[in-house]
Amino acid sequence: MNRLGDAVASFFYFGHSPVAPGTIGTFGALLFSLPLFLLPPGAYGWSCGFLAALFLVIGIPLGHWAEEFYGRKDPQPFVVDEVVGLFICLIRFDGRHPTWIDLALAFGFFRLFDVLKLPPARQLEHLRGGYGIMLDDVAAGSCVEVFATAHDALVTQAGLRSGECVLIHAVGSGVGTAAVQLVTALGARAIGTTRTASKLDAARELGLDGGVVVSDPTDRQTSAQLAELGPIDVVLDLVGGDYVALDCHVAAPQARIMVVGLLAGASTDLPMGQLLRKRLTVRGTVLRARPPHEKAAVARAFEREVVPLLADGRIAPVSAETFDLSEAQDAYDRLATNEVVGKVTLVMDDA
Repeated sequence: MNRLGDAVASFFYFGHSPVAPGTIGTFGALLFSLPLFLLPPGAYGWSCGFLAALFLVIGIPLGHWAEEFYGRKDPQPFVVDEVVGLFICLIRFDGRHPTWIDLALAFGFFRLFDVLKLPPARQLEHLRGGYGIMLDDVAAGSCVEVFATAHDALVTQAGLRSGECVLIHAVGSGVGTAAVQLVTALGARAIGTTRTASKLDAARELGLDGGVVVSDPTDRQTSAQLAELGPIDVVLDLVGGDYVALDCHVAAPQARIMVVGLLAGASTDLPMGQLLRKRLTVRGTVLRARPPHEKAAVARAFEREVVPLLADGRIAPVSAETFDLSEAQDAYDRLATNEVVGKVTLVMDDA
C-alpha cells in the first residue's frame, strides 16, 4: 500500500524530483494530458474537467495519508494537487484542442498563482490534511480566467479610464466579482445588476458603488433606476439577450458596451435609434476562439497589470461555500436559490 500510495501521491514519482517538485509535477500532468488530443475537439474540455474531479476526489483522502507517510504537512513529493490545478486551467478549451502556446500559458500562469498563494488559496492551504493540500491549488487554477476575462474586456478592449462608471451585469458571478474589484482598483466606479438583493450586498463589500435587482431587463423602471446611477461609460455585459438592449438605453453618449456572455439569450431587438444618437460602440468578445498571438498578448497584459494587484491583496477571487460530498443535494439546492456569490465547492470527508 505504501508503495502504491507513494506512486500516486507523487504522480508516478514526478514529485520526487530534487529540484522544484511542484513544477516538475505540473509538467508531468501536462504530459499526461497529451493523449487527450486523440479525442474529438468537443470532448477535450469536459475530459479535463472529469480528470480534475477524479484527482480531486482521490487527492483529498490521499493527502491525509501522505502527511502521515511523509511525516510533514503538505509534503513536497505530493503533487496530485498540481495535477488538479492544471486540469482546471485546461477545462476552458471546450470545443477545440489547445495550441502549444495555450498549454504553455496554462502551465506558466498556474505555477505563478500556485507559488504566490493569492487569496483565497493562502487561507485554504491552512485547512487540515488533504483539504488544505488540494483546495489551495483548486483556487489557483480557478483564478486566472475570471480576472483575465474582466481585464481584457474592460481595459484592453473598452479602454477603461480612471473616474469612469462601469455597469456590470451578473455582478455576483465569478467574472462579475472579479470585475468589481478590478474596476475599483483602477480608480473607476462600479455599479451592477443581479437578480437577488443578497448578491448586491455581497458585491458592495467588494467595492460596488450601487446596483439594481433586475427581474425583467425590458422594464422601463429598470432603465430609470440604472440611469440614475450613471452616467454609464462602459458596460460589461455577462448576460446578453435583452440586457444588450437595456445597455443601449442606459449608456451615456459614446459609451462602450462589451458583450461577454449569452446566458439570457443570443438575440434581442436592438434600439438602433439609441445606438446612432449616442454613438455607442457594441463589441462582442471571447477568449477561447482567438489565435495564439492574441492570447499571448492577453497573458502579457494580465501579468503586467493584474498580477501586481493580486499579489498585494487589492483584488482576490471570491470563494463561496463548501459542502461535504454527502451534502451534494444541499449544494445544488443552495445554487438554485440564486443567492450564491462565487464558487460552491464539494469536498470529501475523511471516511
